[in-house]
Amino acid sequence: MEPAEFDDFYAASAPRLVGQLTAMLGSHVEAQDCVQEAFIKAWQHRRELDAARSPEAWVRRTAWRIGVTRWRQMAATLRAYNRRGAERDVPGRWTTSTATSLPPCGR
Repeated sequence: MEPAEFDDFYAASAPRLVGQLTAMLGSHVEAQDCVQEAFIKAWQHRRELDAARSPEAWVRRTAWRIGVTRWRQMAATLRAYNRRGAERDVPGRWTTSTATSLPPCGR
C-alpha cells in the first residue's frame, strides 16, 4: 500500500473504526487511542495489508486487541489497589491531610 493509498484508507476508515471501538470499549477517548495505535501498526505492516482481503478488518481487530489489553491492565491495577488499599503514610507524599496541617501561608 502506497502512502497516498494509506492516507485515503485512514481518512475513510478511522472515523468508522473509532465509532465501533467506542461502542465496544465505552470510551471515545480510549477508542481514539486504540485506533490510532492500530493504524501505526498498520503502517508498519502495510505490505501485509496489501494482501489482506479487508485491511479495515485487520485494523479493527488490532485496535480491539489493544483495547482489551488496556482494559485487562486497568482491571489488574484496580484489583491490586482494592487488595492493598491506599497507602496512607508514605514519606514524601503529599496528601489532603498533609496540606490541611500546614499553616494557611504555607498552603
